[in-house]
Amino acid sequence: MNSFPLLAKGFRGTADQVPPYAKLIKHSEAVVEASMQLFELVGYRTLQQMGIEHRWEDLRTILWYFGWVHDCGKANDHFSEMLQGLCQVKQMMRHEVVSVLLLQLHPGLAVLLKPLPSEIQYILYCVVLGHHRKFPFCNGNCQEVGEMKTLISHPDFADLVERINKDGQASLPQPTKTIITFTMDKSGSGVYAYQEVKRMTHDLSEWVRGGVSEETKRLIAAAKALAIAADVAASALAKESDEATEAIRLYLKQHLSGIGLTAADMDELV
Repeated sequence: MNSFPLLAKGFRGTADQVPPYAKLIKHSEAVVEASMQLFELVGYRTLQQMGIEHRWEDLRTILWYFGWVHDCGKANDHFSEMLQGLCQVKQMMRHEVVSVLLLQLHPGLAVLLKPLPSEIQYILYCVVLGHHRKFPFCNGNCQEVGEMKTLISHPDFADLVERINKDGQASLPQPTKTIITFTMDKSGSGVYAYQEVKRMTHDLSEWVRGGVSEETKRLIAAAKALAIAADVAASALAKESDEATEAIRLYLKQHLSGIGLTAADMDELV
């Protein structure tokens, strides 16, 4: 499967015809660019309207992390096979859930979040899980299907970690050669998916029950709104140009410069 790039978007063609916008690393770069542009243009005003403008550094941190890691869970064999059109694949878990599990279980990505305060980590989990507004899922967060193998040993995943290192001036360990395998077999040798998802959901619920302030709720709302807008903008504009980051930069500056993020702006982005 390594002959095929890690994909974020579907396309028509073979492995050597994959357009830049369809590749996971290019999509991640585009979402980081869109997230940072939205933050620079309307982030402070958005927080100001919510009365939490003093949280602007936290908002920037959340959006930067979101851009790089929100779709890392697409690096799994179920999602890859679905986009390659190899067969009708029933996915064990949606990619948003796999992304958060990788942030917690993958040695390199877990290190990435370690310096963050626990509040910011939980907010990031909320934004990643909610960026398609489908969590929790009406038909359950895990499906009874064999195994799901994450593709963290794929060269493209190593490239993604390297790009995060370069952009954040961090020093993350490279992905291990070991493939994290999720299974629905409690007695299997892989990671028991149902148990991990239950743990993740329980941890989030306990955090909320522990008392999430009104300020934090507003920060979650602002981060999720801008993250969704960034993902949509990056997905749409990247298809129009191979130079996705430049297209995003120009579009957002032309359309959002000098004003707040209005309902009309959101409609146009979508």
